[in-house]
Amino acid sequence: MQLEPLPHGANHEDGHRSGTENVLEIVGFGLACESCEQCWDSSLTLQLRNHFWSCLQEKFDQRVELNGHPENRLPNTLNVSFPGKMGHEILSRIDGLAASTGSACHAGSRQISPVLTAMGVPDSIGLGAIRFSLGRHSELGEVEWVVNQLVRAVHSLESTNILNPRFVPGN
Repeated sequence: MQLEPLPHGANHEDGHRSGTENVLEIVGFGLACESCEQCWDSSLTLQLRNHFWSCLQEKFDQRVELNGHPENRLPNTLNVSFPGKMGHEILSRIDGLAASTGSACHAGSRQISPVLTAMGVPDSIGLGAIRFSLGRHSELGEVEWVVNQLVRAVHSLESTNILNPRFVPGN
């Protein structure tokens, strides 16, 4: 398949783009990556993310599911689902938490993420999805706070019986 260049002109990059490469921005981006590598140990973030997932499994047992590959995923991101619940309903019960039920371009949407749909995640699971992102300043205490808030929020939904009306509990 031949890709059609968007801007036309000179034949840089085997005819895929026109214009001279922006060497200053290329070098700047490389230096930014090096700087990030020096100030952020992603292996620590990975350990914290894995601890987060372990805590959720412990607290929620079979009532939480991992969305995505168990190993091959970003070290700072955890996408989980609470089957039979709506992710936005859970998040609405937690003040002070920045997390997402979908991409920014679908903010306010009450539909399963197209990415989760493409992954074959059924609606009953995908509508309960929440994506958490950790950063280089994230700490163990913050993760444990989030886990406790999730326990409280999900328990609140269960005790008030505010479940997703499209799903019948126990089915």
